[in-house]
Amino acid sequence: MKISRVPEITAAIVGLLLVTSLSAAETAAALKPGTHDGSLKFDGRERTYLLFIPSQYDGTKPLPLVMFFHGGMGTAKHAAESYGWSEKAEKENFIVVYPNGTGSVQTWNAMHGCGSAHRSNIDDVGFVKALVADLKSKLKIDDRRIYAAGHSNGAMLSHRLGAELSDVFAAVAPVAGSIGGQEDANSPEKRIPQPANPVSILIIHGKEDKNVLYEGGETKAGAERGRIDLSVADAVKFWVKANNCVETPKEKVIDDGKVIRQEYSSPAGNDVVLCTVVDGGHSWPGGGKRRRARMGGSTSNFSATDAAWEFFAKHPKKRFEERTRVD
Repeated sequence: MKISRVPEITAAIVGLLLVTSLSAAETAAALKPGTHDGSLKFDGRERTYLLFIPSQYDGTKPLPLVMFFHGGMGTAKHAAESYGWSEKAEKENFIVVYPNGTGSVQTWNAMHGCGSAHRSNIDDVGFVKALVADLKSKLKIDDRRIYAAGHSNGAMLSHRLGAELSDVFAAVAPVAGSIGGQEDANSPEKRIPQPANPVSILIIHGKEDKNVLYEGGETKAGAERGRIDLSVADAVKFWVKANNCVETPKEKVIDDGKVIRQEYSSPAGNDVVLCTVVDGGHSWPGGGKRRRARMGGSTSNFSATDAAWEFFAKHPKKRFEERTRVD
């Protein structure tokens, strides 16, 4: 892994400047608080990412790790500047990494949907697993508190990572994604596989999303028109079964009726939570105003970043005895 140091965090987490390249030996010593520009050779490609380490990190206490995956056509830099994760990490004392997808227009291979990563069958699951292992060799990371969150195509990848790397991730938080579907009406349906272990999940989705429809079906906006996505209900049903949750949720209306929260609890604590933003579009709730307006904003004050971190903090990876015990 090659990492270079970027100036210390500012209020807006901007000005991410590449400085000098470091040797492997120098890298370990250089991973101090601040924002770093990093790369990892995987599967014949140089994969890149941004890494934020909070000011309280001293290399002695293992910290949680959050991996945030940008949407299709996004970048790590934009994600770091727009979604508030670095500010949250500084406040709550965890590490956050923003990987970049592949292609001239960056996307992820979520098994279903979006762009060149899917068409070229890029091994993004393998890349993420390798990146986690590499970061663990350089930083003190809590094995039981590794999480994934993402928006749109990044949300679809988060679903896939929860299913295929259920030994790595304690919980995932996809926003405006799906668990699968069809490339078009003449293509076979693909969906994420059954996870080997339960993974807690917070699903956030806008009811008025035109890119990844809440009720499922053919996308009506964006570059992937003609793609058919499975519904939010399909995703909830999949994870409720995978995590052995109750089938009837506890429902709570929040933010003056603008968000409906449904919690499907499990005996072992591997919960499934759905937050429906009633007038939300294809946006990250609480993200940048300009992007919210362009992607279909919401009148809600609900913050997906705050909700995801609160959920993650309550859902570490269960030990075997905790997963199998029923009180």
